[in-house]
This record gives sequence, C-alpha cells and structure tokens, in this order.
Amino acid sequence: DIMTREVVSVCEDTPVEEIARILTERGIKRVPVLREGKLVGIVSRADIVRAMAQR
Repeated sequence: DIMTREVVSVCEDTPVEEIARILTERGIKRVPVLREGKLVGIVSRADIVRAMAQR
C-alpha cells in the first residue's frame, strides 16, 4: 500500500502558524485544505516558508 490511510487536513481559515505546527509534529510535507468537506487546495512547507517571509 502506498497511499496514506489517515489523512490530516485543515480548514481554509486555519492560521499559518497552526498549519506549520501540524506539518512539523506529523512529519508531513503537505496538507490538504478543505472547505465544507471539499478539497480547495494543498499547503506545502514551501508555502508556509513563503507566507512567513512575507510578514
């Protein structure tokens, strides 16, 4: 099996800091972003770095 069975996801209004914490604690590189249970995007570690650098 190559798929991930327990997918970690976030809501689109989840703060960047919280997403960064989830990625770090879970040791994952990307997390799906959901709106009302539907996929609306994916946030990667690179996205987090860019967002933090722009602050």
